Amino acid sequence: MIPFYLGMLFRQTGASDDVCSKLGIGEEKVSQIRRAVQKYGNLIGFIERFSLGVRNPTAFLAGSLGISPEFFFAGVCCGGLVTLPIQLGIGFLMRKRPVFALATVATVVGAWTVFPYVMAASTALLLYLRRHFST
Repeated sequence: MIPFYLGMLFRQTGASDDVCSKLGIGEEKVSQIRRAVQKYGNLIGFIERFSLGVRNPTAFLAGSLGISPEFFFAGVCCGGLVTLPIQLGIGFLMRKRPVFALATVATVVGAWTVFPYVMAASTALLLYLRRHFST
């Protein structure tokens, strides 16, 4: 719930409006997207449980788009009823191969750790080049 509430704080400060204007998204398009997310977005808590490696960004996005905390929390709990037995089952199957299990986890965590930095660097480079060549 911490990333969710950080997303809500991000929305309340008005920073999300500034980001939309910097990306060139019009106010009408923003309201259209927001309506669609609020119409179907109450299931995001359930979907968040299945988002391998991107649970925190998904929760942050849900909070910043105005999803109800009650619906989000209920969805996370319901999704946990499905994903927890799967996680325990995988752990049970890998119990005799701890090195393989550790290597698998390290590979997934490593990939998802590097990915945000690569995306941030690529975005910064793109914005720099756009500004540099537009003047």
